[in-house]
Amino acid sequence: TPMSEAAEYCTLVGGGAADADSDVDPSLPIAEPERCFPCDESGCGYRAVDAGTLERHKRSHNGELPYACDEHGCEYRAAR
Repeated sequence: TPMSEAAEYCTLVGGGAADADSDVDPSLPIAEPERCFPCDESGCGYRAVDAGTLERHKRSHNGELPYACDEHGCEYRAAR
């Protein structure tokens, strides 16, 4: 399946654990993934590495608590 533009853009780049036949210097640090999924909440500025992390972050703005305790009579709910 073809990658979306964002997923293609958000690939890891640079050094890291190199294979024996790799041209990458194994002493280089592992690169961090690009954070190219921005939060659209006004004034937030948060950027996530993937869509799932961004959706979880958005719950901090809207107060959504989609996960409920399975224990009978318990009303506890959580965002994650």
